[in-house]
Amino acid sequence: DAETGKLKIILEGHTEPVTGLAFSPDSKHVLTGSLDKTARLWDVETGKVKTHFKGHTDLVASVLFTPDGKRVLTGSQDKTARVWDTETGQELNILKGHTDGLWTMTFSPDSRRVLTASYDKTARLWDIESGKEIALFKGHRGVVWSVAFSPDGKRVLTGSQDKTARLWDAETGQ
Repeated sequence: DAETGKLKIILEGHTEPVTGLAFSPDSKHVLTGSLDKTARLWDVETGKVKTHFKGHTDLVASVLFTPDGKRVLTGSQDKTARVWDTETGQELNILKGHTDGLWTMTFSPDSRRVLTASYDKTARLWDIESGKEIALFKGHRGVVWSVAFSPDGKRVLTGSQDKTARLWDAETGQ
């Protein structure tokens, strides 16, 4: 409980350490990613697993809800991000293109695109519906650890192990 600091619930079920966390937009669910190569959707009141997302072949490092809560994204060391239906657990799309594992992800302000960061020293912008890569942000000399969108969605910011942050045009990747 945020007000009292008391533990409300323990979510148990992953077989390896938990590596990614996200609250649903309505705060009724929590999404967890794990070294066990899965993600799980939990009911925060009961602590029960509602949906189990299986399909990655390596650890799940990052998890996100779409702002409407209808889909979730999982980013993995298997070099892919996957889009899933929150209710059914059905895999809707696989975002493939990175040549090394994914570290983190973020949504564009309009929720139609997702930006992924990777150990391959790049960030990539994807269309959620089609799964197609829109732009490649290439130039860092180290792992891309963090990504962000400008509030208008026209620019992208990347932060890297190379001790730089870079500002890019979201449409062109320049």
